[in-house]
Amino acid sequence: MGRTTPSTRMAIEDEINRLLTILGYTDYKDKEKAKEIIKEAYNLISYFQFQTLSDPLEPIILGLILYIAKRCS
Repeated sequence: MGRTTPSTRMAIEDEINRLLTILGYTDYKDKEKAKEIIKEAYNLISYFQFQTLSDPLEPIILGLILYIAKRCS
């Protein structure tokens, strides 16, 4: 059975926040740019109310794909 919209949003936000916390521990020089890319997943959350979400990482992965596509065009 699929998740409800609020629980889907919470699962995605939890995953985004977890990744941002882990990123905060790193000494990666472009940390702020990486944070921006991860946060782009917030903009995709609403689209996942129309499709079943298999994994809370899906919006983050889709955000990365869209970011790469923009950079390639």
